[in-house]
Amino acid sequence: MNILVEQSGYPLANMGDLAMLEMSICRLKSLYPDAKFKVFNSAPEKLKHHIQDVQSLGNSGLNIWLSPLSKRYVETLPKAYRESCLHWEWKFKVNHPFLAKRLIEYKYRYSPESLTNLSNFLKSLEEADLVVATGGGYITDAFPNKVNSTLGILGLAQKMDKPTVMLGHGLGPFSSRLTVSQARLVLSRVKKITLREKLRSLPFLKSLGIDNSQIIVTGDDAIELSHRNRSKNLGNGVGINLRVAKYSNIASDSSEVLRKCIHKFAAEMKAPLVSIPIEFIEHNSDVSSIRKITDGYDGEIREITMPESPDKIAKQINHCRIVITGSYHAGVFALSQGIPVVAIVRSQYYVDKFSGLFDQFGNVGSKILFLEDRDFSENLQSTLSELWDFPEEKRYLLLEIASKQIETGKKAYDQVMKDLPPIENVIENL
Repeated sequence: MNILVEQSGYPLANMGDLAMLEMSICRLKSLYPDAKFKVFNSAPEKLKHHIQDVQSLGNSGLNIWLSPLSKRYVETLPKAYRESCLHWEWKFKVNHPFLAKRLIEYKYRYSPESLTNLSNFLKSLEEADLVVATGGGYITDAFPNKVNSTLGILGLAQKMDKPTVMLGHGLGPFSSRLTVSQARLVLSRVKKITLREKLRSLPFLKSLGIDNSQIIVTGDDAIELSHRNRSKNLGNGVGINLRVAKYSNIASDSSEVLRKCIHKFAAEMKAPLVSIPIEFIEHNSDVSSIRKITDGYDGEIREITMPESPDKIAKQINHCRIVITGSYHAGVFALSQGIPVVAIVRSQYYVDKFSGLFDQFGNVGSKILFLEDRDFSENLQSTLSELWDFPEEKRYLLLEIASKQIETGKKAYDQVMKDLPPIENVIENL
């Protein structure tokens, strides 16, 4: 059996994305021990290091497939017309792949390397018995290019009569009616969708008219990875993460107010500051934003500067008694180990992500604070004091909730695979 895997982070530089990918492939391997996996990515050496016995598939051929047939012409159009043109070209490629292939081959007729990359991409789809999009929060307005590529892969696979599934997702919202049209077309044909939260994703799928029989709510796939790395002993550190990025709406100069509050609280508790970086992409690295908060602290600082593995990040959380984070997966890792979380937000995207996560954990040991609030400093100090004395019985409750989500996830994978059509009914179209 050949399984083609689309996933959230091609550079494999986000430890949350990588944890979801690792756990998803691990679960699929337990169901299909003899399956051969191909994984879309742009960092083959990292993939080889982190996940054994999978084949790397570069994204060059995919990019060629998605690139406008007449890029120069499209770029001259006003924005509204350009978006409409790209949308209709996307639909053309999904609905008429054979003709689209011929046109693309003609466009790149003088570039043998491009033709080889395109051929490898299409061949991988043709050879696949199953196409899987592993988990993440990337099917949303915040990442339009990623939405276009993922829906393009799934839509093309569906046109080839390949079964498609989506595992461990947080979905929506979309503001563009054209993107809504794309999502409705593709998601309605996905065999099964497992969700990492129900608060935002279920209403979104309902708005698209997706049948409830296609959907299972499981919790985040990365919960299992962090939960297995939990410590019997509660740490005494203050875990810190800050996501400085366009989609978080948090700028680098936002760290000063956090730095003062955290230093004051940690000093009072005689607690070390514990770095919990999730993203290691150079221009969006959590390491640099966290360091702006930890710099100048008189007490102990536990740092991580190299992304060795998601397991290392999960073990770093063992040192924490509380985690303050602007990154979703630092919250996932902490709650999965029974450690309370304070989420720092400044965008609706992260409000949605954290709200869904905290709801999955029964809103126990968690709180969202808005960075732009006038009383932010006071609210942060009082919340930290409250959660620092988090009762032991509530910690065990979080661990129990994590265990239940892990079990639900494993059962869902089993159900999803059982509900797929027989492999021998899959045909190839290109």
